[in-house]
Amino acid sequence: MNKKKGIFKYDDSYISDALRKFSDEFDVPAPLGNAIRGALSIAYASDEPIVDKNYPISCFDELINHSSYSHYQMLCSASSSKPRNWEIVRFEQKRWFDDPAIGEADPIVVFGLKISLWKLHLHAPDGTLSKTCPVCGFEPDFFYLNSNGEFNLVCARCDYDWRYKRTSCPFCGSELPTDISYLVSTNDFARLRECHACGRKLSGVDARRSKRPFCYILEKFITGHVLGSLVPVAK
Repeated sequence: MNKKKGIFKYDDSYISDALRKFSDEFDVPAPLGNAIRGALSIAYASDEPIVDKNYPISCFDELINHSSYSHYQMLCSASSSKPRNWEIVRFEQKRWFDDPAIGEADPIVVFGLKISLWKLHLHAPDGTLSKTCPVCGFEPDFFYLNSNGEFNLVCARCDYDWRYKRTSCPFCGSELPTDISYLVSTNDFARLRECHACGRKLSGVDARRSKRPFCYILEKFITGHVLGSLVPVAK
């Protein structure tokens, strides 16, 4: 692997150590913490052959394979949960795949599917300046500014990250800098980005303001919705 991509930018021990720190700081619910930790461990440890795909993948059936249910069962074991049957799990995973914004999804079911999605990161195309994810074709639900101040989007479905234009809206494509405004937390770390042309909002963080080792995956899962006390900033 010449260039680390997606979740593979961070090794398994890094994520485990960082997740413990996040759990202590934010009182992460045990089912969520166990699902994240177990899914990442399985993705890193898997010795299944990685099959090249045509990117972006076009549908749920293109992704699903015989190992998906075994991944789900492994996560159930890690979280001491009783597994449901394959038909129910498949239905719930497809429903979430089609709409990751559904609020009642079982995190163990979702992370069982994310393992297969994360593996696609290894062969992902660059995707720089694309409005949608170069891996699965979905839209972003999170962003971060890296240590160089570069703007990166994160996929709502497969969590892949890619470069984008800081002054452009990935939803409507507006290029007017005056259309973009931010609300920021009191520590200037978390922020909410809004496009006034289409009204869409995107939460994110600024890695340069992080008080801990930065991992965009954990920031998205755990702190993306914790924006603290927000104040307007100049455009």
